[in-house]
Amino acid sequence: MGPNMKNCKQRITWKKALWFTALFAMFYTIINYTGVGVAGLLQITNGANILDFEFGYTASRAYDLLAALGNDGRSFYLMKILPRIV
Repeated sequence: MGPNMKNCKQRITWKKALWFTALFAMFYTIINYTGVGVAGLLQITNGANILDFEFGYTASRAYDLLAALGNDGRSFYLMKILPRIV
């Protein structure tokens, strides 16, 4: 094991890992289950979801989904959901 790996292991503690896990759980809950997250988007768009939750979609599927989101859904995603993810 190289010196960088030992240094990395020394900096990682259970306390830091628990804090990271708690923050992750908090953001996950906000994004997925509150009105300012995906649940709010689904209400605005009548069930149209974001591309982030689909895998292997085609270009035509992406265009269809963006059209289904509409201006309000795309704006909501850009202003409310995306800043929390990035």
